[in-house]
Amino acid sequence: MSRLGMVLLLTLACRLGSAQDRQLYRIGTGIADITGPAAEIIMMGYANMAMVNHGIHIRLYSRAYIVCDDVNYRGSGKCSVFVNLDCGMTAQIVKMEVAKRLKAEFGDIYGAENILLSATHTHSGPAGFLEYVLFQITNLGWIQETFDAQVAGIVESIRRAHNNLSPGYMTWTRGDLLDANINRSPTAYLYNPQEERDKYEYDTDKEMFLLKIFNADDSPKGLINWFAVHGTSMNNTNQYISGDNKGYAEQMFESMMNGGALPGTGPFVAAFGSSNLGDVSPNTRGAKCIDTGLPCDADTSTCGGRVETCIASGPGNNMVESTQIIGHKQYDMAHGLFFDKSNHGVSGPVDHIHQYIDMSNQHVTFQMPEGNWVKVKTCKPAMGFSFAAGTTDGPGAFDFTQSDTSGNLFWDAIRNMIKKPSEELKQCHHPKPILLPTGEIGFPYDWQPSVVPVQLLRFGDVIIIGMPGELTTMAGRRIRDAVAATFAEAGETVQVAIAGLSNTYSDYVTTFEEYHKQRYEGASTVYGPHTHQAYLQKFQELASKMIQGTPVSDEAQPPDMLSRQMSFVPPVIFDAAPLGQSFGDVTQQPPANAFPGQSVAAKFISGHPRNNPMTGKSFLEVLKQQQDGSWGVVATDASWETFFKWTRTNSVLGHSEVTCTWNIPADVDPGTYKIRHMGYHKPALSFLRRVAQKVGNFFANMMGMKPIRLQTTVYYEGETSPFEIAEPWLVLRSGK
Repeated sequence: MSRLGMVLLLTLACRLGSAQDRQLYRIGTGIADITGPAAEIIMMGYANMAMVNHGIHIRLYSRAYIVCDDVNYRGSGKCSVFVNLDCGMTAQIVKMEVAKRLKAEFGDIYGAENILLSATHTHSGPAGFLEYVLFQITNLGWIQETFDAQVAGIVESIRRAHNNLSPGYMTWTRGDLLDANINRSPTAYLYNPQEERDKYEYDTDKEMFLLKIFNADDSPKGLINWFAVHGTSMNNTNQYISGDNKGYAEQMFESMMNGGALPGTGPFVAAFGSSNLGDVSPNTRGAKCIDTGLPCDADTSTCGGRVETCIASGPGNNMVESTQIIGHKQYDMAHGLFFDKSNHGVSGPVDHIHQYIDMSNQHVTFQMPEGNWVKVKTCKPAMGFSFAAGTTDGPGAFDFTQSDTSGNLFWDAIRNMIKKPSEELKQCHHPKPILLPTGEIGFPYDWQPSVVPVQLLRFGDVIIIGMPGELTTMAGRRIRDAVAATFAEAGETVQVAIAGLSNTYSDYVTTFEEYHKQRYEGASTVYGPHTHQAYLQKFQELASKMIQGTPVSDEAQPPDMLSRQMSFVPPVIFDAAPLGQSFGDVTQQPPANAFPGQSVAAKFISGHPRNNPMTGKSFLEVLKQQQDGSWGVVATDASWETFFKWTRTNSVLGHSEVTCTWNIPADVDPGTYKIRHMGYHKPALSFLRRVAQKVGNFFANMMGMKPIRLQTTVYYEGETSPFEIAEPWLVLRSGK
């Protein structure tokens, strides 16, 4: 069956399963590239300075969904916007800039109040977009290229969603996916009350909650699902930009629904969102000592007292295979749910509520394990010793271990050279031994946020919690239940989804009980032992205000630190081709004949990928010759089956090359193919041009003239010789 036929069949299945009684909304979907700089940039997530990117496996995207309640331009006209980002976490400064640009273009339709940005939590995207010092130390500060790519891509995805707003409806469903995640801190989970744990069969959430989106004619338009699993299938040795397991699932679902269209194209948009994944790993074989094969120490995640060799892996034989397996499990689950006939129609109003709160000074009422109620407060941010131990997905270094509630004098002395924590801070965070008193350090600017956004979106009877951090399994269950109970008390039955890592990043949130174990997640719960209760109470308040239709006032405003950012990442100075060669020249041709299932590679003389990120485009294309002699693109650097790798071959002379690899799919059509590489190089004289431009703009500004713009990079491209891919029967005959 052709891909088009398959899509038509699936569309028919959607119609058969569509809701009989449905409420129409105006709904728009959009997707845009946010990949950013693809070489010599440290990646965000593992805090590992050796994890420097050198290319692309799959590109990163922003997927936007706009839902408005005025289907016929009547009613309140409220719109809510959910945006799913293929990145490690969201940055407050990114959202502030996105809101500013959207206001300039659309007026008051979209703003910080009704836009929720949530990250998939891939650990394989370029760093440098978070404005706080702690998140910049291991990636050498601010990276403007990453920030620019994210802001522009998010705005573009919302713009595209706005431009295709049309009548449609939504349904929801859910199902359990049992073999795609494990708890990486099970000893902390066991600190939760027995009677609470007895309510649940597993120590991670296995449920995928899926929202289906259709046009008014029943044709499918998009989906959003939430499932709790970390984006750490690609481990901390990876050097390719990747959307990890959720990025794979998104790409596969969109390809299937869009008839095999290239990644980032096609009308159907599929978001695989993060949820309460704080203690949840995709590495389902669990942690073992890689030098002995024995289990790690359960409490400290160490082997012989050290964390470096206690590493979780699987289910595949390597990280790419594991990414594909965990991603495909999510894809399969979403596929089954999307085409299941048992739908629940979404109905009710569209709404949103948003508030900036000072998480360093929240007063809450809390029931102690003994049963008595006490009034407590949160703390200024601080990181514990076990934070430096890392996790079994990506261990730390030195002699730090998980479950550390005492610290040690040596690291206390090192810490005190930076900043000695106050006695008040130490008492507030007890039993966490403080390694970094981030809330008491202000040089050169804030190290972690104190003011954070909390937010609820409402798509009918589906409530989306915008959680500005990583909730552990039980922490998420409690908040989700509390919000649902608040609506139930008002006589409403709603479905509640947690959108993790939303709008800013404030690290982890454990339960009060888990905090006392001081595993990595507890040590990274930055506002102290009552962080979770403060968030729970605040989301209950927001739910009550949403039900009542009562606006809320911000407690404080986050600082705008864009102008204060510092970067220590050197720029690209110049590129040069070796003597007698030109940019785009092929230095390694693919074989003249290839077969499905084989890998073919080509090498080209190249410029630096940071000269132009090729946003919405590609550094490589695989082309197939058509019957009329023209060439059509069948794969790009965003495709799962390709790898784009950049290598510096001579740092002094500015030489570099790229390797474009295509893992030929088993179902590829036979025919004639070639590989093309495109990019930009920066001539040596461009440095002088940039100096001249700055000088010229200085005088132009004085005289009120337009700025001078000089070209400092030059486009190039190169192609391999054509090669043949044989008919499938020839593969069998040849024994390949």
